[in-house]
Order: sequence, then structure tokens, then C-alpha cells
Amino acid sequence: MKKNRTEFALFLGAVLAAGSTWAASISALSDPLQYGSQNTYFAYAEILGPGNTWDGVKALVEALPAYNGLSAHLAVFPDEQAYDWMVANYSSFSGPTPGAWDQAWIGAFNNAGTYEWIGGAVTIPSDSPHWNTTWNPLPQPNAANHGVVWMFGEYGDVLTTEPASGTLGNAVVQYGNAIPEPATSLMLVLGAGLIAVTRRWRQA
Repeated sequence: MKKNRTEFALFLGAVLAAGSTWAASISALSDPLQYGSQNTYFAYAEILGPGNTWDGVKALVEALPAYNGLSAHLAVFPDEQAYDWMVANYSSFSGPTPGAWDQAWIGAFNNAGTYEWIGGAVTIPSDSPHWNTTWNPLPQPNAANHGVVWMFGEYGDVLTTEPASGTLGNAVVQYGNAIPEPATSLMLVLGAGLIAVTRRWRQA
């Protein structure tokens, strides 16, 4: 009963936050699954309604209530370690789980021919072995307004104005930081360097 109440509260909060001009809503949301020992969690969402496009689902996910103080956004897999972890663990979601042919929106999109993860400049290489080139002979180098779906083992490219296919629209949700902005990363590097220089100066 507690789990059902939690899912309903999340669903209601997201619907209210998204506003009445958009018909899509989250019909089911799995319990967040922690990514290793990091303060990051992933969940799987089923989206019901005609507005389950990349832009619409991105807005709906970002309107979800925070989990453990962490904001929600479409999931990013910025490196092979994160990708491999998701492939190995997505079936462990407690609640709704992906079907055999489901596609789920993730936090990547085509930006002037380059596939970028939201929140930073890290990209999905066009020659990545994770692209499904049989179902979708892509990535398209000049495909503006395209979002990326994940087929739970492979990436696919779909117009952001089209819904992801499957019984329902789907999304992989992430709670916690996406990729640090380049400026943030630079400040962290400079800060670490300044601390090291200061320590050496004091010891001299």
C-alpha cells in the first residue's frame, strides 16, 4: 500500500506540474535503483498519452518530485561504465519493467549533427557500437530535432516530435547530477590545482 501511495503521489505531482496544456502523464514509475555507491539513482517510467515526444517527456520527467533531495531528468550514460551498468541492471527495477520491444527516451539529442547528452558537452560518438543500424540506419549526421531512444541495449534516433514506440511511451529517469557543465568542470580542475600550489608554497 505504501508503494502504491508513493507512485500515485509522484504521478499526481508530475501531472499538476506539467500543466493542463499537455495530455501525457506518468502512468507508472519504478522504485529508484542506486547506481553503485554513487548518489545517483535510475528509474523506469511508463508515459501514457499523446504527448510522449522527447520534448514533452523531458518536461514531464523534470517536473517529478525530487528523490532524496535529487532532481529528476532524462537519464544519461556518459561513459561505458554507466552504459554497461544499465544494461546489466535495468531488469532489476522494482515495478514496471521494459518489454522486449520497448523504446525509452533518454537524455540525448541531435545538436547540429552531434549527439549530445543533456547537461554537458559529452557526446555519443557516431561510430559507437551501441547504435542500432539495422532498425534505424543512423545516426543521421544532419538530423536536427532528433532525440535518442534506448532499446535496452542499443541506441536509436527518433524525431523529437514523434512518440517513442511500444505499448506505452517510456523513459529512463535519473535522479542526481547529469554531466557537469564544461565551465563547472574547469573550475573544479582549477580549484584543485590552486589547492595543490598553495600547499606546496606553505611547505616551502
